[in-house]
Formats: sequence, structure tokens, C-alpha cells
Amino acid sequence: MDGLVRRFKDVEAVAGIDLTISPGEIYGFLGPNGAGKSTTVHMLTTLLPPTAGSATVAGFDVVKQGGKVRASIGAALQEAALDPFLTGREHLRLGASLHGIRGGARKQLIERLLDRVGLSSAGDRKVRTYSGGMKRRLDLALALIHDPAILFLDEPTTGLDPQSRSALWTEVGRLARDEGVTVFLTTQYLEEADVLADRVGIIDHGRIVAEGTPAELKAEIGKSTVEIVPESHEELGRLGELLSRFGEETAARPGAFAVQLNGKGELPAVIRALDWRRPAAPSRAQRSRRRLDGAERSEGTGLPAPEAGTVNVIAHQVALIAQRSLKRTARQPGVWIPPLTFPLILMAVNSNGLKAATHLPGFPTSSFLAFFVPFSFMQGALFASAIAGTDLARDVDTGFLNRLALTPVRGAALLIGEIGGAVGLGTIQAIVYLAVALLAGVHIVAGAGGALLILLLAILVATGFGTLGLWIALRTGSGEGVQSTFPLLFFLLLISSMNLPRNLIEVNWFRDLATVNPVSYMIEAMRSLVISGWDMQALLLGFGFALALIGLSLLLAARQLRVRMART
Repeated sequence: MDGLVRRFKDVEAVAGIDLTISPGEIYGFLGPNGAGKSTTVHMLTTLLPPTAGSATVAGFDVVKQGGKVRASIGAALQEAALDPFLTGREHLRLGASLHGIRGGARKQLIERLLDRVGLSSAGDRKVRTYSGGMKRRLDLALALIHDPAILFLDEPTTGLDPQSRSALWTEVGRLARDEGVTVFLTTQYLEEADVLADRVGIIDHGRIVAEGTPAELKAEIGKSTVEIVPESHEELGRLGELLSRFGEETAARPGAFAVQLNGKGELPAVIRALDWRRPAAPSRAQRSRRRLDGAERSEGTGLPAPEAGTVNVIAHQVALIAQRSLKRTARQPGVWIPPLTFPLILMAVNSNGLKAATHLPGFPTSSFLAFFVPFSFMQGALFASAIAGTDLARDVDTGFLNRLALTPVRGAALLIGEIGGAVGLGTIQAIVYLAVALLAGVHIVAGAGGALLILLLAILVATGFGTLGLWIALRTGSGEGVQSTFPLLFFLLLISSMNLPRNLIEVNWFRDLATVNPVSYMIEAMRSLVISGWDMQALLLGFGFALALIGLSLLLAARQLRVRMART
């Protein structure tokens, strides 16, 4: 690292780091909460581009050769970014497959890694049943899945019990000793650095303020430090001259002066000297011992940029991501059963409660059930949107997206795979709704071909709304943010022609809203196939608006993904 800097607007999280780590070395990176440890790790793992300076990892520039860096490293970031609905074995299978490891080699690798981290007996359990120590061990196994030369561990033992911590220490030490893996370890425990690290660097306010062997630093850490923050900058020089009598100047926050006491005085003597000199009263005089504790919030997120690759590789990655999305949804009955059944309940209630509308002059059918069927497809698409968006937002929030970022997955494959999950759910919903409608006696005038077109349009609508949900998830990074938009989307249904044909809506403003509402035309395209046959104008408008929704949502989601992919 040479002058590595990262700024977030007005905050300089990393303020110019110079550091060299030798191959096979375990380097401990310590510092207080918010010092810049995780930001540094994110830059070195290519998840976050530096604002200034440069860094090479495994001989590759983190800005210009991000793909080669990622191929050379493994990383277990600050939180164990795991999917609670997948098993340990499924996590490893997904990771190995994204790295291009398949067949018998993949199976042997998974068994070997599970055995190495002591999870052989728990490999087929869902991760939500794992203890904190088990999750951290699985996290380590995932970081090792492609046999990296360099391993980044961001506070890997935080919150673990002593036995789990000791087991992880043993494995990390073995990797460096027996396999020559270089380890960059951030930790809040001096004991951990003392046991594992060959060298330790202490970072504070984005700068390395001390570096040496654990033995050297322990001798320094025990000394007390006094820091003075004057009310006015003009007083800084005079206070610095005064404090220098009591120790050696050391790193201080901007606008402050600090000394490390050398035994010539303690805090009472410093305070008496300040009181005797009567300078402008400092706003804060603080004595502290350098504490290496606290947890640092991970900053920044991103995804690997698409790199050159074959269509087959991208298609395989799409299938893996879509399969994982569908599997995760299927294992949450509370998520998919209500969206599957509620539109059917609403269809039954409205078809009875509003059947009197069929007696209105000009109403296109005598069966309100047939008239109302398309609404179920639209509502199902909205539910698919919420489910897809909430799941992706969870991946952003938990850091699972960062885990995928460190694999060779293409950004396009990730987005299309997530869309594929929404499409799969939407397809299942559409088939169920159509089957229930046919069993309830609805006659589709356009015949079997019309039924297939209804399914196709329903799938396109689910794709459009599902992609819209992904955009909202990428935009907000919050499941609550995705769910809060559902009422707004449902409002689009309410101001459409779902309950009455537009020509029978007597309230002018309501009819005008329904006329400019694209949802009306998608509903009317399905409705035409059910009750009137092949109305080409309605079909062109319905399919046209569905495709436009897909195009717009895909553009928004891809653009927001690039923002999330603000990486090297």
C-alpha cells in the first residue's frame, strides 16, 4: 500500500496508509471503532475503490487488475455473510460452482473443507440453526474454497466463545505455517494478535500510528496518553509546549495535541500545570489507555465488474443464482403461501360481491369472475416483486452480496439470476391462478392458445414488477424499503380498470387515471383473451406496456447495480 486514501464525502476514513506485508506473514491490523480497518479491507479486496494512492495484492493492482486480485484472495468479512435458508454444504456448492469447480472435484473439495473446519456432521443443516462459532467456521471454509494465496479475515472471532475462538486460531495458524498463506487479520483483541500475528499495525483516524511485533507494541500500549483539545486553534502551540514536559508527542485527532506519558508525571500533575498556566480553558482534557476494542462498521459495498467470458459461463451463473433464489423462497412457506392464496380469495369475494356490475348496460360479460381473473395475475406479480426485492435487500444488508462479489460471478448474471427467481415464482403463481379459474368454470374464449398467451403475459408482467422490486432493493438496501413501496404499486391496481371497463367508469378523474395507467392495458389484454377473443389492439397495447415495464425496470436495476458495483 502506498498512500492509500478513501473518502466518503467529507469523511476521510483512510487517510494515507503505507504498508508492506511479506508472503506467508500473518499481519494483525488493530484499531478502535471507526478507525478505518474494514474500509482498508474493502479496498484491498477490490470491493471499494480507493480515492487516492495505490495498492497491490498478490502482485496485482487493486484498481487496474481487480479480477486477478479476487482470483488470488479469500475473504471472511466482518459479518458472517451467509444465507440462513441454505445448508452449509449448499453454500460451499454454490461457492465452488461460481469458481468453476464442478463434478467429482467439487464434491471432494466440499467434504475436505467441511472436515477441516469441523462441520462434517452439520453440513446438511440449514445455517439458521448454526451457532456463531459454526457460522464463522463456515465463513472461513468459503474463503478457502478456491485455494487462495492471501486470506483477509475481518474480526473473525468477534462474539465467539473461547473454544470456538481457539479452534479458529489453530486453523489460521496452520494455514500460514503449513500452506504458506498470507493472512491479513483485523481484530479487536490484542490477545488474538499476540497469538497469531508476526507483525501488528495500529490504525487510528485512518492512519497507522504504530507498528511492530506484538511484544514491542504491548510495551508501548501500557503507557498512558493525555490528549488536549483547546477551544481555539491559537492555543494549540502553547499547550503543546506545556505537555511536552510530561512525555513524547503522539498521534492526536485534528486540532488536538497528545503526549504519551514518560513517567515524569501523571494526570494530576498535568492538570495542575494547566491550571497554573491558566491558558484558555480546554474544552476537553482526556486521559486514555490505547484500547484495542470495539467493532467497526463495514463501509461500502460492491460487486465485481463483468469480465470477458463465454455465454455458457454466464448462463451457468444465472442458473445458479436463480436456483438459489427459488430454493430460498420455497423454504419460507410464510413468504409464498399468502401471496399465492390471497389473490384467489379476493377473486372469489369480488366475483360474488360485484357480480351485480354485470347487469350494467355495456358490461362485456355476464360472468364477473371471468372479468376479474386478470386482476389475480397482476396482484400475484406485485407479490413476486415484493418477495424478490426483499430477498435481494436482505443480501445487501447481511453482506451476502459482498460474498458473491468476491467470486467470478458477472454482474449481468447476478441480476438476471435474481430476476429468474422472480420469474419462476411468477410462473408458478400464474399456472395456479389459471388452473383455479378453469376449475371454477371460467371459459377462455380465445381457447388453448389464448390461455398460453395469458400465461406468457402474466410471466412478462411478473418479470417487469420483479425487476422493479430488485431496483428498489438495490436502491434502498432495505427490506422495509421494498415492502413500503407495495401499497403504492397496489394503488396502481386500484386506479386501473380492474373492477369496471373504462367506458363504464362515470367519475371523470377516475376514468382519466385508468386511461393513462399502463396497468389497465395489461389487464385488458388478458381480459380480452378470456371474454372476447383475439383483440389485436388490446394485445399489442398489453404486451407493449409489459415489455416497456421490463425495459425500464431492467435499465433502472442495471444502473443501480453499477452504483452498488462501485468497485475496482
